[in-house]
Amino acid sequence: MIKIHKKYQLEKDMCYELSNHAKAAGWIVYPEQCGWDLLLIRGNIQVGVQAKLRPTVKVLSQALISEHEPGPHYRAVAIGNSHWQEKKDFAKVAMASKLVLIDMCVHPDYWLSEATRSELGKISWRYYRHFPKEVVWTPPFVPDLEAGIPSPKTISPWKIVAIKLELVAQGKGWVSIIDAREVVQEEVPIEKIGSYPRTLLQSYFTCTRETDPRNKRCKRWVLKHKKPSDQYPYVFNALEREKKNA
Repeated sequence: MIKIHKKYQLEKDMCYELSNHAKAAGWIVYPEQCGWDLLLIRGNIQVGVQAKLRPTVKVLSQALISEHEPGPHYRAVAIGNSHWQEKKDFAKVAMASKLVLIDMCVHPDYWLSEATRSELGKISWRYYRHFPKEVVWTPPFVPDLEAGIPSPKTISPWKIVAIKLELVAQGKGWVSIIDAREVVQEEVPIEKIGSYPRTLLQSYFTCTRETDPRNKRCKRWVLKHKKPSDQYPYVFNALEREKKNA
C-alpha cells in the first residue's frame, strides 16, 4: 500500500500558507480570481495557481487554458499531500504541459526559486512562459476572501458595476441607462459590454415614469428591495474601504 504523507488536512490551509509565503516574497495575492485559486502579481507578471491536496488530473485540467482566453503568464499547480512515486509521475506530466509544479511538502517557498528543477536538470523559466492575448482581469482592490474552499466567493467586474451603480442611486435617489453605461464603461472592456447595462437595471432596479433631465427619453430607475450589496456584501465593504482610504 502506498503511504501518503499528509501535511495538510484542508486545501484552504495549503492556500493560506502559500499565499503568506508569496506575499513575503513581494507578490500581490488575489484569492479565487477568475477561476484561479490564487492569482499572484508582481510588476507586470501574473502567476495563476490551481491547488489540490493530491496530484490529480483534475488540477492539471483546471490549469490548462487556451492561449486565446484571458490567462496569466505562468500557470502553476500546487499539491500538498502525495507519495514520492505519484509525485514523480505528476511532475513529468506537469512539465510537459508547461505547468510549474509547486510541491508544498518540500518547503512552502521552494517553488519561488527551485520549482523548475527536475531530474533532467534545471529548466529555464522561459520554457513555462505563456503569451496570452489578454491577461487575467483584477479588481481595483485585493479581495479579503478565502481560497481553496467549496463554492468560494468571487469578484467580477459585473459585481463591482452593480455595487457602484447602487452607490450612485443612493446618492441621488435614482439612476438611468446613462449612469449604467458610464459605470460599465469604467469597469468593463468595451468589447464585452453588450446589452448588460439595461440587464443590470432590470435586475436590481424598478423603472419609474419620471425621466432623466439629461435625456427625456431615458427613464429613472429606483432600487428594488433586494440590493446588490445584499447579494455581494464583500464587494460593497471593499469598495467602501477603498473610498475611505482614497
